[in-house]
Amino acid sequence: MKNSEKNHKKEGASENMPSLDNYSAMDDFLFLKYLGEKGNMLQQRSFLKTLGINIEGKITTTNTKMPPDKKGGKKSRLDSRIITECEKDINIEVQRKKTDDFIQRLVTYAYKRAIEPIAKGQNYKKMKKIISVAICGYSFLESPKYHNIFCLRNSNIYINEKLIDNLEIHIIEMEKFRKTVIYEDDPNDKENIIETEKDLKNNLKHQYLAFIDDKTTHKERKEIVKMGDEGLKASMKNLELAFQNGAFDEYFREKLDEMHQENIMQEKLEKERKIGEKKGKIEGKEEEKIEIAIKLRSEGILPEIISKATGLTISKIKNL
Repeated sequence: MKNSEKNHKKEGASENMPSLDNYSAMDDFLFLKYLGEKGNMLQQRSFLKTLGINIEGKITTTNTKMPPDKKGGKKSRLDSRIITECEKDINIEVQRKKTDDFIQRLVTYAYKRAIEPIAKGQNYKKMKKIISVAICGYSFLESPKYHNIFCLRNSNIYINEKLIDNLEIHIIEMEKFRKTVIYEDDPNDKENIIETEKDLKNNLKHQYLAFIDDKTTHKERKEIVKMGDEGLKASMKNLELAFQNGAFDEYFREKLDEMHQENIMQEKLEKERKIGEKKGKIEGKEEEKIEIAIKLRSEGILPEIISKATGLTISKIKNL
């Protein structure tokens, strides 16, 4: 791409550049900055605790270097992997758009983490607790709840028996979350029912999810932070910092450049496909003429007459 074209494209892009007045909090880069990456231990610990995931001791590793799998037009990535001192391996993924293979990929990530120690020759009993957290921008489960936890349990509904405690998958559906007015973990537990919208907004779990939600405006997000804990305040600081230091602007431009290059590649592939189809048709017609010429020669027709009928040269017909 010429420099003038690139500069022109960037200038055009700046008109629609996301800002604090218009951004998506579920964007991979922003989620990484305010919650997913190394250095965000305070907000990671606090957010996970609201989901019932307690971390004892230190967070030893926060790995955000896992690239997205682009096969089949995948629109998501594994946004954060958190390894703790208490032998918990936690994967967090933000999935904004629905894909047919999402659940399969989510479970595959969990399986990969589970077998890692075994593959390295460690004792089966050394297996870490694998926890996957998927924050989805849409609804797809039958459950009316917006936060559902899956693990290996006895299928008999009258027996609350867990087979193993080492695998846990949390699925949070933001579409259902937005429709929540009264949050109840257990309708039979009268003491824990939150009865008013005010109580709901004061719920720390609700605050974190409202902060993450794409539909929350920055103004609303600032109000949520006022009611929240130190983790939420740290998330807001990091979010605003990503815009102030130009980090998100550069990321956004890189994404536009990447999309532009992908469009160029798609156009090139489409052009090659059309050329190939055209060439195939021409070659097909040529083969058809040769077959006709061979049949006519077998009938004793003169090459000169066959040439006029098929358009093939006399020398080519004689060599058939």
